[in-house]
Amino acid sequence: HGQHLLLLLHGARNSFKQQLSLTYTAAIKNDRWTGKATIPANYFPPKVTKFNAYAIHGSGTNRTYESLYPVPTGKYTDPDFHKLDYFQPINFKGLLPGNWSPQYTSEEWKPYYPIVG
Repeated sequence: HGQHLLLLLHGARNSFKQQLSLTYTAAIKNDRWTGKATIPANYFPPKVTKFNAYAIHGSGTNRTYESLYPVPTGKYTDPDFHKLDYFQPINFKGLLPGNWSPQYTSEEWKPYYPIVG
């Protein structure tokens, strides 16, 4: 998948768009890596209230999994990025006010949130 894998999901394990593009930058300075990804606003469904983010590093026995809001250690035997109970509240109304507007539209989400007018 390269440096990132961006999917749109409607519920757990219901991916309806895959391998979406995003803008990112990365830099190494003084042995410290930093990166920034910008996700287009139209990739989000209307009125987002919860969020999580994941990372997978390495391969084989050296593979590690990270989560912004992880599940408790030892609770599950395998990584699962679809445990929606562990997503946490996000103030999307403050971050992206247009997402909460009654006029918000997104071509990506039209099948699930059609414009009623």
